[in-house]
Amino acid sequence: MILLEDMDCLSIRTHIRLRVLVDKLVNTPKRRRPARQQVTIAAVLTVAASLLVAGVSGNAQADPASGPTGPCVTTFPRPEDPDAQLRAALEEAKKQNKPIAVEAAYTETSRTWVYPDGHLSTQSYSGPTQLRQADGSWAWIDATLVEKNGVLKPKLAKGSVRVSTGGTAPFASMRFGREATFGLSWPTELPRPQVKGNVATYVGAAGPSADLVVTALPTGFRHDVVLRERPTGPVEYRIPVHSKGLELKVTKSGGLKLSSAKGKKVASAPAPLMWDAATDQPSAAHPGRQTKIKTQVETKNGSSVLVLKPDPDWLADPATQYPVIVDPTTTLGVSQEVGVQSPDAQRSPGTVSRSNYGNGSCPGTSCAYNERLVRTLMAFDTAPIDGRQVVNATMQLQLRADVINCSEFQGIAAQRITESWVADDTFWDNQPASTEEGRASVDPCALPGGNGSIWSWDLTTMARLWASGTPNHGLLLKLTQEDSTPPNYGEDFLFWPQMFSGGTKPKLSVDWVLPPEIPTVSAESIDSMVGNDAIARSTNVKVSYTSSVPEATPLNYTVTVNDSTMAPPATELPSGEQAYWKLDETSGATVADSSGNNIPATLSGSYTRIPGQLGQAVKFTGGAHAAANGPVINTDQSFTVAAWVRLDSSTAEQTVLSQMGVDQPGFTLSYQTSSAPEYDQRWLLSMIREDRPDRIYETVVQSKDLAKINEWTHVAVQYDHAAGKIRLYVDGTLAGERDYTATWNAQGAFEIGHARATTGDLDGAVDDVHVYQRALTDQDIRALVGVPGTTTHNNIPSGQVLDKVFTLDNPASFKFVVKACRSGVNPPSCNESPAYRITSDAPVLPSDTETGMADPTQPILSGMVNRPSGGPVTAKYYLYDDQGLPVGSAPLGTRTVNGGERASFQVPANTVQPGRTYKWQMKACVTGPQDPGTDPDPDPDPDPTPTPTPTPTPTPLPEGLVAAYGMDEGSGSTVEDATGTNAGTAVNTTWTAGKYGTALKSTAPTAGSTSRTTIRRR
Repeated sequence: MILLEDMDCLSIRTHIRLRVLVDKLVNTPKRRRPARQQVTIAAVLTVAASLLVAGVSGNAQADPASGPTGPCVTTFPRPEDPDAQLRAALEEAKKQNKPIAVEAAYTETSRTWVYPDGHLSTQSYSGPTQLRQADGSWAWIDATLVEKNGVLKPKLAKGSVRVSTGGTAPFASMRFGREATFGLSWPTELPRPQVKGNVATYVGAAGPSADLVVTALPTGFRHDVVLRERPTGPVEYRIPVHSKGLELKVTKSGGLKLSSAKGKKVASAPAPLMWDAATDQPSAAHPGRQTKIKTQVETKNGSSVLVLKPDPDWLADPATQYPVIVDPTTTLGVSQEVGVQSPDAQRSPGTVSRSNYGNGSCPGTSCAYNERLVRTLMAFDTAPIDGRQVVNATMQLQLRADVINCSEFQGIAAQRITESWVADDTFWDNQPASTEEGRASVDPCALPGGNGSIWSWDLTTMARLWASGTPNHGLLLKLTQEDSTPPNYGEDFLFWPQMFSGGTKPKLSVDWVLPPEIPTVSAESIDSMVGNDAIARSTNVKVSYTSSVPEATPLNYTVTVNDSTMAPPATELPSGEQAYWKLDETSGATVADSSGNNIPATLSGSYTRIPGQLGQAVKFTGGAHAAANGPVINTDQSFTVAAWVRLDSSTAEQTVLSQMGVDQPGFTLSYQTSSAPEYDQRWLLSMIREDRPDRIYETVVQSKDLAKINEWTHVAVQYDHAAGKIRLYVDGTLAGERDYTATWNAQGAFEIGHARATTGDLDGAVDDVHVYQRALTDQDIRALVGVPGTTTHNNIPSGQVLDKVFTLDNPASFKFVVKACRSGVNPPSCNESPAYRITSDAPVLPSDTETGMADPTQPILSGMVNRPSGGPVTAKYYLYDDQGLPVGSAPLGTRTVNGGERASFQVPANTVQPGRTYKWQMKACVTGPQDPGTDPDPDPDPDPTPTPTPTPTPTPLPEGLVAAYGMDEGSGSTVEDATGTNAGTAVNTTWTAGKYGTALKSTAPTAGSTSRTTIRRR
């Protein structure tokens, strides 16, 4: 049995025979009175508190007199801050009071600046815009062609491009890696080109009034044939292909793809097109005309030729305005920008537009040849903002042509794409799905409409989703109203894409802030530390922690204790439920309400009762559910609903909890399956803005992690009306949060396992449903889950130091993590410390105790002693008689050994007497400074009737012993002999208390009388 005698001692008590060597403590349920000739010693093992001097190694022990006068403070190791360079740059920006570029955070597609007010700004582009130089600096890409060593090269570009200065060499070529190359030649000798910026024009190279034009691009090159006049007949262009380790093919969508020998795409181009002057002139009065070019790649004897056959009827059409541009563009890499057109009667389904950004619908009255809807898909690199707190985000595009027929009823919307796509393999029929969540629109009539105008979209919601882990598949630009039948008005909005020169590249600007620093954690009374594990000399350990943000905004802290040997504090559940269904019934269809509000629920369908997370639970299958008679909460006011849920399948959408309106539920907690990865197999809280049949304007919060199947999970959903937030908690942790304000109250029934006919019912079990008409705190929700040892502090000024005192049992050990988050932001912006462990340096309970009986008159008492630090441990020994009275001095003796060693002590001579029963106690102590108010060596207070007791074993008698009388009979006149051979008879005596047990006292009345014990030999 282990007894806590005081704050510094743990005791194990047992009886051990003096004459028997005991290897292990043996417990028996019942004591047996020993024979009077037996002498027994019992061991009581006591643990005392351990204290060491701060700063010394685990094996060292300081002189108490020379110790510090106050507690020393030890700082726990902290990992390297991944944002250290950004934080240093922010400090410098404050000093200089101006923005500073952080080149360490640059990528080929983004630049980042820090500002004196503490925020950062990242500008991302839809393609490479800068390159790192040999000295580590960054420079903007400049595709301006300059002549060097007989060829034209861009000043600085992503692609290794060479452009001919004339003659028979390839007019343009690119290198991929060390050996692979790709080039295109012209069938005839080329004249020296006219060079302007990044454009080389070979005048007359393609025939009379027909020029070959090569444009150097950031990622490759573009080559066009410009027909300045209408040709007299059909034209065909045969362009020899020179490649090494690469193969040119025509894709399914009509584009061009350059692949390596292993089939990996290294370059691509959209389907070659040609368009007339009306399209490319900024002041065009109508959208213009464009058409595809018949394209093929002919291969013969290992050589390939790209063959372009423009439509002769289109070229001869009087509506075609010259010059006409024939464009088989080639670009390096996989371009994440493409425009797709709707099918029309004049072209086959799946037409792909050339890769510029356009949105519109053309009226049949003015351009029946071009009736279409156009959408644009694009993607930006948002890796620099992953996990960041986004303040705002803006996308900017530059208008490439005047707005045509602006309509006050039409706008351009940017929607988030929810599945992957590849630019040159994407067309109208297979375009990826998108969502209206976070949709942003602009009104063209309210924006400047001239060439070069900059239009902006607010993509803050979209960027926050990407930053918080929602996959970034890019965005889609479309008209806000896309009619299936083209209207009688025309609208066309054309923007500058990455691959055209002369305009500003599409840009996404995101302002964001850093999370708090990784918390700095320190503690008093720490003796030693290895890695993140500390040993404390005190049973009251004061831990301090702090963090900060550059803007000095408030922070929230959470300190979580786990893996603890300390007794957890009692957890008090939040009270005031509107309804509380334990689901503990064993029969019947009624589920009792334990809130006291008398709101029972009724079970229906195929349900079964099973063991739950807390008592019993109900398993629902085949549409079974439970429902109250009506509403339980007002869904337009703050509420919290929580339950333990076990999903038994993962293949379909399942409703867990809801409260219905007429057509829609006021809220729904469900398990979701979806083609959108961010929603698939996750918990989902859904709030619908209007009670109408078509279920539009839905706001959802989903869990980041996948839902567990066949495991009990605690899920809670909340609407906080005051904060304008909806929140989802999984196992006591905030899993998601979103802005929302409820505008209607669902007045239908509260249901478990069901919502409405069009949503899936639960295939799983539910237990312990709590419903509150208020927003519970995070701590309340953790209490519902039963998460102990969590402390929170909210709205603490940045940089303020907080303290928490942990009271350790003796001995005790625990791990803790400190998490710091920005107050009031969503999604959470946090940093947390590593998991630190603190262990009290109390000696562990002595073990492997032995009583050495080689000399029964001087037994050897021993046991193994230890302490976490491995430092010196002093063993103290105490001896008691069978009445609990100390024998000899207290302690009887001491021995000091290192932790992990055996401490032994031999009882002094003439201390124990034959025929007596004793108990002994072994206490492990250290001799360092103690906690205030503790006694390093309290007086022993043994239990006079210690339990448990080992089975006594007869003690061997000394050799040559003739008789032994313990005088312990206590009555009668017979005195037994411990040898069993020579009993005696007491005369003129009475029984009285003796030094050990009872004794005989003489009662002789006269001087002549005697008091004696007669020994009779048998």
